[in-house]
Amino acid sequence: MTIRYHKTLCGIFFLAALMLPGSILGAETPENITVEHAYPGFASGILKGASIVAMKKGTLVATEGIEIRESHLKETVEKADPKIREELKKNLFFILEQETMKAVLVKEAIQQVLIQQKRQDAFASYLQGLGEKTNIRVNMEWVKAQHALVKDNPVDKARMSGKPAMIEFGATGCVPCDMMQPILESLRKKYPDKLNVVFVHVGEN
Repeated sequence: MTIRYHKTLCGIFFLAALMLPGSILGAETPENITVEHAYPGFASGILKGASIVAMKKGTLVATEGIEIRESHLKETVEKADPKIREELKKNLFFILEQETMKAVLVKEAIQQVLIQQKRQDAFASYLQGLGEKTNIRVNMEWVKAQHALVKDNPVDKARMSGKPAMIEFGATGCVPCDMMQPILESLRKKYPDKLNVVFVHVGEN
């Protein structure tokens, strides 16, 4: 009876062990344990699906092109209102999640800009090649006249003069712009042959 009793208990313990979460049994490696899995409800956003792994001391979050260190969080807390610093120290994970979100969004935005730029460059190259293939011709005299018109402005004239240029883009009635006028006039008188001093009214040009 004793032997059968022990066998029954062993069988029960074995079945119970099979039903336990894999993390307890060690079936899951650290690489596939997420924050949400280990600490349900702790993360509220971008770090829910982050893997919990061993890292070098001081590094809190790492992904391709991004590393957030503990020193960064400390600086963030030190910059905060002294009245809430102690409270922030108890909620560093929340700060980490916010900082991670900002870093990832900035990275993603930069990548999207680069992708868009590559697309535009590729399309521009395609159009240029298309124009060469189709042998498009333009009226020579008309293009020459249009080019002269485009260059007939104070900025391009200053750029083509071969001299350095001080150009202010402003408007009359704008207080800072009006305050600049005596300075511009002084530069015109001081460097009449060495410097182009130009004021461009943004409302008229």
